[in-house]
Amino acid sequence: LKVVAIGNDGTRSELKTTININNKVAAPYIGAIDRPVANSTVSGNVEVSGWYLYGETINKIELYLDGSKVTDMPRFNRSDVASVYPGYDASQSGYSYSLNTTRYSNGKHELKVVAIGNDGTRSELKT
Repeated sequence: LKVVAIGNDGTRSELKTTININNKVAAPYIGAIDRPVANSTVSGNVEVSGWYLYGETINKIELYLDGSKVTDMPRFNRSDVASVYPGYDASQSGYSYSLNTTRYSNGKHELKVVAIGNDGTRSELKT
């Protein structure tokens, strides 16, 4: 970028700077918690699974219970998700974790899955 100022006497002065233009807009986060179903009653070891996509690369997917982080979720390919959302990289869209519910008190709890992009953005899914 360059700005040139020309005075009444014809003298010129230039100011220059470098800028980086990036008009690419990342496709939004989309995802789902497939298991457990919201408001279901569970016990023992329960599979927490689903999928998450983002227009940029997802760095990690975290599992929270009642606001406390439980773990980073193992990830894997979901070809079914890739076929529905071909504009996204679904190679690591699936997630799954076996949650041992005996470590928690009986009653209602909030389960939350958080995706964190390589660009630092975050998105949450809740049951």
